[in-house]
Amino acid sequence: MTSTTMSTAERIRALNDAFRRTFVGGAVMITAGVEAMPVDQRRSLLAKVRAFDAFTDDNDPHGEHGGRRRRQVLF
Repeated sequence: MTSTTMSTAERIRALNDAFRRTFVGGAVMITAGVEAMPVDQRRSLLAKVRAFDAFTDDNDPHGEHGGRRRRQVLF
């Protein structure tokens, strides 16, 4: 692999990061409980999801910053 070639995990991580920040290119699934929140609270939650970057070995064991090979956010 050359320095210009991304590994599979790096490519998945880049796609997941882009989707999480923009919600473009995948599916955003919102539970009934989140949908029932007041609009301001729901906006705040969505902003926190978009800004999240506290990935660790515990919450991201594959280094892909999200679901394995799926671009979706569920909350």
